[in-house]
Amino acid sequence: MTLVLARIDQRLIHGIVVTQWAGETKAKRLMVVDDVISKDEAQKAAMRMSKPAGTGMSIIDTQTAITNFNTGKYDSHNVFLIVKEPETLIKLVDGGVKIPKVNIGIMFDGPDKTTVKKMVSVNQKEINDFKELQKRGVPVTFRFVPSDPDEPFEKYIKDFLCFGQTQVPKNESIRLLMERNHLQDVVYVGDTSGDFDACQKADVPFIYASYGFGDIPDSPRQIGAIGELPALLGL
Repeated sequence: MTLVLARIDQRLIHGIVVTQWAGETKAKRLMVVDDVISKDEAQKAAMRMSKPAGTGMSIIDTQTAITNFNTGKYDSHNVFLIVKEPETLIKLVDGGVKIPKVNIGIMFDGPDKTTVKKMVSVNQKEINDFKELQKRGVPVTFRFVPSDPDEPFEKYIKDFLCFGQTQVPKNESIRLLMERNHLQDVVYVGDTSGDFDACQKADVPFIYASYGFGDIPDSPRQIGAIGELPALLGL
């Protein structure tokens, strides 16, 4: 065998990957593909210290990974691939690397990003890249740890708008999304005062995600995990 699973995990090599995913995939080689990290000897040394016994580790750039896969270097290995961005996976597919499945694990919050579930925030480009992978026949699912069920990409992301696209305030983007998708009975789950204020202006009910990054003491409703949402809504 060769590549058994690709994971988007912006922490790269850490406890969950080493103690759970390495065993789940029966990996004989953990592979980090990143054009920046591959040149950082200090970070590479730190990651190699956590390598499970009897398991190889490669921390290489994208072109080296393409060359090595295409020359059959890993044909006798079970390779578990970890990258930070879906764009890297598209480059690998373009280079002829066969990726059987993509698991979205950890993607950090940041500018123009929206939190879609615990530990996963995405921007429009990342969503487009995931959709491009799906168009190329690569399944994309959410799965934080092996004991979690695979959840399809479309379960959490059906449409998306951000300021970078609309250049209008968030409350107007909320209304645009509602109109575009013919939505009437909606709620907004957010974690910042900006989210709360936008919902007030858009006349949309707000639910505070207390597991996020902000503090909104005035929110009348809140959840501590996304799994609490159905019960709160009476579903």
